[in-house]
Amino acid sequence: MNSIILCEGETDQVLISYYFIKNFGFEYYKKAKYFPSCTPKKLNPQNESEAIWSYYRGEDNLIIWAVGGHDDCFERALEKVLYQNKINSPTNGVYSRICIVTDHDSNEELVNFWKRINQCLANYGIEIGFQEAECISTFQDIGFGQRIPISLLGLPVPLTESGALETLLLNALSEDAGNSYIVEKSRDVVRDLLDNIDKFSDSYLSTRREQIKAPLAVFLGVTVPERTFDGMKKMMESIPWDNYQAIREMFAAFDVFKEDGM
Repeated sequence: MNSIILCEGETDQVLISYYFIKNFGFEYYKKAKYFPSCTPKKLNPQNESEAIWSYYRGEDNLIIWAVGGHDDCFERALEKVLYQNKINSPTNGVYSRICIVTDHDSNEELVNFWKRINQCLANYGIEIGFQEAECISTFQDIGFGQRIPISLLGLPVPLTESGALETLLLNALSEDAGNSYIVEKSRDVVRDLLDNIDKFSDSYLSTRREQIKAPLAVFLGVTVPERTFDGMKKMMESIPWDNYQAIREMFAAFDVFKEDGM
């Protein structure tokens, strides 16, 4: 079975891949191995924040696609996936499970996001849309009176508050008594900077996304300073995320991947 997860950026991709490797037994394709006839192509080869990683577990194949932004990137990526499902035969490789992991912006923004995504589904003859934190079974119309079974999973992160994956990660890290003080002070540092944003270059913390990511960057800079120059990927992989209750609860919807097949 082929599955695909669409997420926003590198942090999301690293944590999701870590979780699937540790909890569901997937392995990373170390070589440039591809899935027959259904490997997606990047939306923008010039976008360094967009990346496509491939994994396998027996006969199960998984792609985690960091689409490289929010805006219309998710819709364009989903369009590619649905189009490939339409032109490929079931025996030649289609995506039977499609997941979207998105930031939890304001409630209004999130509602509008799912409306746009579900309209994209409707354009491909899929009558049932994504439901938050719930795996939905439905069918995609591929023409000539044929339909293929697919399942859909939508996951806003965090589930119950506005923010992004970095918000969830800090919540998880604060579960450790030794971390909670540094987590709160990291948030304080960024809040203080934002309160005085007129005093430094407007190229820093200029977007909501950067402001959400910053407290985690401060925390990692304090707790693993010797790895600061390793990059986010290596720092993220150095933390045992599956030990944290907040992470397990957030990704509980992914338990549908525990067993092979649909």
